[in-house]
Amino acid sequence: MILLESDQFTKVKSPSKLFGDGETVYAKEIGDHIFLLFIIIKNVEAESMRAFIACFDSFTSIGSKEPSQIMFHLSIKENEDLHYLEKYFKDFQPLTPLQK
Repeated sequence: MILLESDQFTKVKSPSKLFGDGETVYAKEIGDHIFLLFIIIKNVEAESMRAFIACFDSFTSIGSKEPSQIMFHLSIKENEDLHYLEKYFKDFQPLTPLQK
């Protein structure tokens, strides 16, 4: 959580049509119009997180428009789940959106 609150990620403050109450979204642009998003979901039972790599028109469209493409999705319920994200980025190549 500390990494998300650092200068590496920006908290999305736009009015959200896509994210529910109690969800906090952090984003970082990792390519041309490609963003790494962490969505923290807080509810009565527990806190969980989802990670996405998705294409948006701009940073300001995150939360107000559907992504044009979702390139990666991971549900994180335990710290061990982060292994899959680390593995994905270990083999990470520069990303480009699919051509239309």
